[in-house]
Amino acid sequence: MRIGVFTLFLFLHIQLFASHYNSTILELEAKIFPKMLMLCENLADLNRSVHISIIVQEQDKHYAQELKTAIDTHYKQGLMDKRIEVSINQFQTLTHKPEAVIIFHHAQKEVEEIAQWANTHKIVSFAYEPSYLEYGVLASIYLGASTKPYINTKTLKEYNFIINPYLLKLSKLY
Repeated sequence: MRIGVFTLFLFLHIQLFASHYNSTILELEAKIFPKMLMLCENLADLNRSVHISIIVQEQDKHYAQELKTAIDTHYKQGLMDKRIEVSINQFQTLTHKPEAVIIFHHAQKEVEEIAQWANTHKIVSFAYEPSYLEYGVLASIYLGASTKPYINTKTLKEYNFIINPYLLKLSKLY
C-alpha cells in the first residue's frame, strides 16, 4: 500500500511540475516563425522593424523569455532588411498592435479570443501547439518525419491573409 501511495504521489508531482514546452521546439520556432512572417504579403512594404508579441500567461514567462532570447540571437542582424523586435505580453495587457503574435498555452476560449482579435486586425498568429489551429490560429509547426510549417487554410481564406506561394508549397495544410 505504501509503495502505491508513494508511486501515485511521485506521478502527480511529476505531472504538476512538468513543462508544456520543449527547448528544441522553442529553438525551431525561433528560427522558423520570423521567416514565415516575412513571407506574408502585408509585410513586404514595411520599411521599419517588425514586432512579434509572445502572448503568455504568468506561469510560462520563463519559456517565453527562452523563445524571445532565441529569436533575438538568431535575428540580431534583422531579417530581409527589417529589424525583428520581440516582446512578452499577457493578452489582457497588450497595448500595441504587433505584426505577429505567438500564442503560448491558454484555455480554448482564450485561444479563440486571441485568434479572433489577431485575424480581425490582420495580425499573423502562430501557436506553440499545432492543435490551436482548430481555434483559428493561422500557423504552427508540424513535427513529423520532417519539420514543416502548418497553415490553417480556413483562417487564411476567411480573413484574406496573403502568403507567398512558396510558403504554401512547403507547408502542411490544415
